Amino acid sequence: MGIIDTHAHCTYGELANRIDEVVKNALEHNVTRILCVCCTLEEAKRAIEIAEKYDIFDCAFGYHPEEADNFYDSDFKDLREILSHPKMVALGEIGMDYHYTKENKEKQKQMFIRQIQLANELDLPILIHMRDATLDTLEILKEYPCKGIMHCYSGSLESAKIILNLG
Repeated sequence: MGIIDTHAHCTYGELANRIDEVVKNALEHNVTRILCVCCTLEEAKRAIEIAEKYDIFDCAFGYHPEEADNFYDSDFKDLREILSHPKMVALGEIGMDYHYTKENKEKQKQMFIRQIQLANELDLPILIHMRDATLDTLEILKEYPCKGIMHCYSGSLESAKIILNLG
């Protein structure tokens, strides 16, 4: 049984130019699957190209909470379309992040909810990014049940137990 990397940003920064090396290194260290997580449409398109070339990759794409002020209906259409690709196996990373700004809470909430609803419609798990937004995240997850993982988490042990009980 090999190792599965459940969250790699292989289309971002320095790694984007070193994919051959990343794959070689992963295989040498018994990594058998890598989930390439994307936060922009351009990254998602590049991830699909990589995943079509290297079978070790699967892909995930979702609009990060930091994109809430720049999220439009056309972006949602693009998200739905690209998630139909067979290499797209999850929606994320999505969620709530009040660390840098709290001024767009409502936009973040609406974007998070829409993406959860889409993930449920497409039967995809979600990758949740939650930083300094525990109560609002819990409220949404209680109202909109879903499957997935917490990727970024800044809550308490008690909140973690609630999230685990939600599935």
